[in-house]
Amino acid sequence: MERLELLGQRARPATLAGERALPVLPALAPLLPGGQLVRGTTVGVAGIGATSLALGLVAAASAGGSWTVAVGLDDLGLVAAAEAGVDLARLVLVAAPPPERWGTVVAALVETIELVLVRPTTRVSDADDRRLAAHLRTRGGVLVRLPGPGSWPGSPDVTLRATAPDWRGAVPPTQIDGAGRLRARRVVVEATGRGRSARPRRAELWLPGATGAPAPAPRSASAVADTVVAISIDALNPQALKKLGRSGTPHLHALLDEGASTLNARTEHELTITLPNHTGMVTGRRVEAGTGGHGVTWNDDRRRPATVQAAAGQRVESVFTSISAAGGSTALFASKTKFSLWKRSWPLAIDKTRIQLDNGLLARAVRRDLRDHDRDFRFVHFSLPDNVGHAKGFMSKPYLRSVKQVDTLLGGIVAAVESDPE
Repeated sequence: MERLELLGQRARPATLAGERALPVLPALAPLLPGGQLVRGTTVGVAGIGATSLALGLVAAASAGGSWTVAVGLDDLGLVAAAEAGVDLARLVLVAAPPPERWGTVVAALVETIELVLVRPTTRVSDADDRRLAAHLRTRGGVLVRLPGPGSWPGSPDVTLRATAPDWRGAVPPTQIDGAGRLRARRVVVEATGRGRSARPRRAELWLPGATGAPAPAPRSASAVADTVVAISIDALNPQALKKLGRSGTPHLHALLDEGASTLNARTEHELTITLPNHTGMVTGRRVEAGTGGHGVTWNDDRRRPATVQAAAGQRVESVFTSISAAGGSTALFASKTKFSLWKRSWPLAIDKTRIQLDNGLLARAVRRDLRDHDRDFRFVHFSLPDNVGHAKGFMSKPYLRSVKQVDTLLGGIVAAVESDPE
């Protein structure tokens, strides 16, 4: 224990415990709440390449000055750790403690070192599990559980499981002399958990990548969506996302991380008001009818012109008509009554229209529809930030609260999509 005390003096945290999280590599950020390792929590890794996944989790924090200890990982390769990004000068290897002292030794390490990788050799007792959890909360460290002969009485806060391995660089089938080198392994990593981590997340990674560290992998050709939910948040200012950060808008940031994104784009050049902009979204046309646009220049409930076609002076198709013509089903969920224009314009192509001013009730209707109906496309419009911005001022405190509220509603819809086993 004296050696552990000396180690604790050397391994004082390089980052302040007041900082609520530790950084992770960009490839792993989409799998974690807020894109970081939350202090005081446990993370379980499982499946193919669990050790590589564990090393990748601690690499960024290690490179930033945090110490890491690996307990019971006798087969840990130092070259692999270094290639994953772990700073070997701040890596401590500890042999598996005797079962009767396992809890005491690991608890002492959690007390002194920020990042603890551990592979239990026997079943961890309930008492030891509670003691480690208490030390993590107090000291602000992160414990990463690796699979092994032992087991834990409870589940970690987050579990990352790697499946569907696909190696690159293997010997091609036409080559029979055995020459070749395995260079990278592609896996699908799924994240589940509780609390902030309850929403399932998924990412395709190179594990390890070409350099040894986890790296994003482009989605395979087989990853074809069978349903699309297009969500518009009216008057969402990109500056609000920057001001609120990941902690304030975790679901919006997760979508930014997981797909193609930009915070510098606009729908229409001529007008930046609700109905003309949104009609441009679903028709792919500009506003001015004289230049081939959709012709919707108003932003209220007027009935003349009665349809988009009447405003344009010609036939105007939309994403709804394209999907309907292909045999698909569509739905419109909007929180402003002016969107009834779309139902009048494409009555046979929109199978369900729900206009509900209360954004919470509208989100509930979307989730119910996702559960009960198979549709190819849904368009969802949330008005809360726009309503509050006009009433209280854009970027005001009430406006920022409204953005956080809509982020929560968005998270519920994403969870409903991802919970569908189909």
